[in-house]
Amino acid sequence: MLRDLRRRKRQGGFTIIEVLIVLAIAGLIMVVVFLAVPNLERSQRNNARKTDGNNFLENLSEYVGNADGALPTADCLTLAACKTAGVVTYTPGQMTSLEYLRTSVVGGTDTVPTHATVAAATDTGYLIAGAVCSGINATATGATTTDYVIFYYVEGSTGTTCTEGS
Repeated sequence: MLRDLRRRKRQGGFTIIEVLIVLAIAGLIMVVVFLAVPNLERSQRNNARKTDGNNFLENLSEYVGNADGALPTADCLTLAACKTAGVVTYTPGQMTSLEYLRTSVVGGTDTVPTHATVAAATDTGYLIAGAVCSGINATATGATTTDYVIFYYVEGSTGTTCTEGS
């Protein structure tokens, strides 16, 4: 009977090896989770910026259609000014500032921002009248007065996204 009692005591617990294996597995799961969370957050921010850009282009396209092909004449130096001008009718998620630039194609003197300029201003989008996309940059070369792009920052390999409308 004493021998049976000793056996039950030994069988009731975990060995140190079993505990270490469980701790190693738990640690591995924690490392995987901590590595995945920043990528998910970056992806969410990029999706919000892309949604902002696409919504803005849709609203701008509707504006241009209603204005017989004319782009807005008021410079949208802030998102609030664009809302006042009737161009933007949504609340942005990540793109909190919008600069409206007019290239020399449409008579303005603004410089088209480069990939590096946009990457430095992560929350600013650029609506550029008289421009087209050229790789990861916007350019006035080959554009007409009715062409326009929205140019904004995305986190990752390219750093920017250029989307055209006309």
